[in-house]
Amino acid sequence: MAYVPPHKRRSKEGEGCNESNKPPLNSNKRTPCKENYGSLAYNRTTQLPPDFGQITLYYCINLSERPDKWRAFQNRALNVHSEFAGLVKRFDAVNGKHVLREGRCSDDCIKLVWDASINAKYSSRARPGTKTMTAGEVGCALSHVELWKILTSTESSSENPVMMVLEDDAVFSSVAGRSRFVDVLAQALDNVPSDWGILYLGFSGRGERHYVEAMHNKNRHKSKYLYTVEIYQPEYGYHTHAYLITQQAALILLNKLPVQGPIDVWLADNNWFDIPVYSAVIANEGWKREDGTFEGAVLVSQERGHGLKSDVQQSSRVRAGNIAKQNKF
Repeated sequence: MAYVPPHKRRSKEGEGCNESNKPPLNSNKRTPCKENYGSLAYNRTTQLPPDFGQITLYYCINLSERPDKWRAFQNRALNVHSEFAGLVKRFDAVNGKHVLREGRCSDDCIKLVWDASINAKYSSRARPGTKTMTAGEVGCALSHVELWKILTSTESSSENPVMMVLEDDAVFSSVAGRSRFVDVLAQALDNVPSDWGILYLGFSGRGERHYVEAMHNKNRHKSKYLYTVEIYQPEYGYHTHAYLITQQAALILLNKLPVQGPIDVWLADNNWFDIPVYSAVIANEGWKREDGTFEGAVLVSQERGHGLKSDVQQSSRVRAGNIAKQNKF
């Protein structure tokens, strides 16, 4: 089937209500029609489900220069649940321009020059060849690395503590203005195989998807959830704005430093260093493929409305001379 890049896709939540549309592979339940969304969205007056107890740490990456983005994120988190908003701590993001200006970019942690050849095979917007990381990519990568360090140094009663990592442009899944993130995350945690090391809550997958068999869905016969969340293993993909990571996985990644290239591309280029990686999507929603099935809607998207763009300039799309100018403080 023909590939359509994400920037040309249109969100089609609820289109699974059309009986002429075929459900996606491995789906045995249709998404409720939009007119029913209001009654089915998560009730924020109840307590968070016990599934959230599996997560030891919650962090949101935010630059000190962008308190506006932190306030906006907090409002979105409050719309999920007041208890959830209280769990998420602000992490002071690393400013890549400051790091480059002060010469604090250690080769042990970051290598600025990277090869975009693999990346270009999966993205029509990426240019193959040697690239130099932008300041935004440096700051983003170092911020995630610092959070991994926090996780690996965390003592917990759990054998393998888990951290939720969010970026401040994270937008939690909702319908009719009411959040359903609690419900879909709880189901994702129920359905993901026990060997997982990274679970993407927001991801732009490329290549083949290997869906988890229905037998892993422990609650599929109990009608416990309002939506159908599917779990798949990606071949390749992008974004680090929302994911869960275990302490063991974080240890592996820290032992594989330096990061070479954008953090999401570095992970995918290296097949996540054989860490068991999964992505969660809401079935019967999202971009509609040519065969009538749906790609699935992410649990956490990114704030891109009203002309908003990412603060991180992508080196895979920028000529070397322009990056040198942008990296000057």
